[in-house]
Amino acid sequence: MTEQTANNIAAQTADQADRFTDARGRTIQLRILSPLQHARLVMAVGSQAAENDVFMNAFALPAAMVEKVDDDTYALPGSLKQVEGVLAVLGSDGMAALNKHLYQKVEAARSKMQAGTKEEEAAAKN
Repeated sequence: MTEQTANNIAAQTADQADRFTDARGRTIQLRILSPLQHARLVMAVGSQAAENDVFMNAFALPAAMVEKVDDDTYALPGSLKQVEGVLAVLGSDGMAALNKHLYQKVEAARSKMQAGTKEEEAAAKN
């Protein structure tokens, strides 16, 4: 796959609405974190929590991505307590919907990449 194809897929994925609804009917909106925001999140949770890959990838990072729940806006968490606060707001229904949404985005990007690879292979044969 060419770099341009990968960049196009990334841009298309970023342009898709990052809003979804959980089982309680709440609309959840996500933000895309910049590298600086990722670094700030690591500092916010502390070195011990940041070393825990499961915690960071399954809880802290998704919580930091939450921008809104219904009409309530959330800033990037600045501490472990704030990460825990967002997780408490989301609850099981919100986390299940968030995980499902992220999984669907990954699968859509994977499909687009595979389609792009097949197109490039076909073009190379000609």
